[in-house]
Amino acid sequence: MLLSTQTGVTDRAFGEAESYRIIAGAGFKGIDFLLSEKAIPWNEGFFADVNSKEFKEFFTKKRELAGAYGFKIVQTHAPYRRPFQFDKEGYEMVLGQCKRAIYATALLESPYIVAHPVTHPDFNNGQNHEKGVDANVRFFSKLVPSLKETGVKICIENLYVGEVESAKTPNICSDGESLAEVIDVLNATHGECFAACLDTGHALISGNDPTKVLKALGKRVATLHIHDSYGTFDDHLSPGYGIIDWKAFLKALGEIGYEGAFNFEADNYYYNFLKPYFDKTVMQDAMKLLYTMGVSMINTAKSK
Repeated sequence: MLLSTQTGVTDRAFGEAESYRIIAGAGFKGIDFLLSEKAIPWNEGFFADVNSKEFKEFFTKKRELAGAYGFKIVQTHAPYRRPFQFDKEGYEMVLGQCKRAIYATALLESPYIVAHPVTHPDFNNGQNHEKGVDANVRFFSKLVPSLKETGVKICIENLYVGEVESAKTPNICSDGESLAEVIDVLNATHGECFAACLDTGHALISGNDPTKVLKALGKRVATLHIHDSYGTFDDHLSPGYGIIDWKAFLKALGEIGYEGAFNFEADNYYYNFLKPYFDKTVMQDAMKLLYTMGVSMINTAKSK
């Protein structure tokens, strides 16, 4: 397993090149490239045209910069906005952004783009399951031509519902069985264009055991968002600072034979070290500690 980390926090704090220097110095060889609206103005200028010279040059240069620091871009994260799914203007906007993000992912030479699932307004704690599945199948099917043209695969992420992240409110794709169903229906219809991104914190706050979600998804899991949580908010902590049973999770990771990137999305861990009274060496050491945690966790998973 290649150790990787999401770079958005340190990119914003230090600039991309300095962020990469710190991450590479800690030992990481992979990065999770953020393509959300927070990072890319998808509706402005050349970002709205995948065929423009400027669009191609922009993401080619991003790939080259990552390569200069020895990184492989293991996955990207698609644009998202909640709740966009059944607001017609928002739905079409995010759909267009996701299509362009797929082409950006190909230019970054990443095999996977992580995308949030669709939430149907009639889906409420397990009610109207079929409507929820159908809403996701219809949305993601619209992205298949872009996937087949580029060779990129979408990894649908398990997710909770809510603008205010303060309750265990499940989404249609919160549990492993439902997410597996959506992926299987899509792949049966379109070929192997879809897989799963397992987010450990999202599993917990939607009322699911991350280990059970992992076991239900099995070989469908192609990417990970590794972070800890106390089960109420989307905490994005480093492992060991929440209540997830990592021993059980890593055992299951080994049992399913996972070979993808071991990718941290521990954003709030990083924020702890972005204080005005800390210099960059503190972040460097914090990053090294997270890397050491990752090495140990991978070794634990491999020993199972």
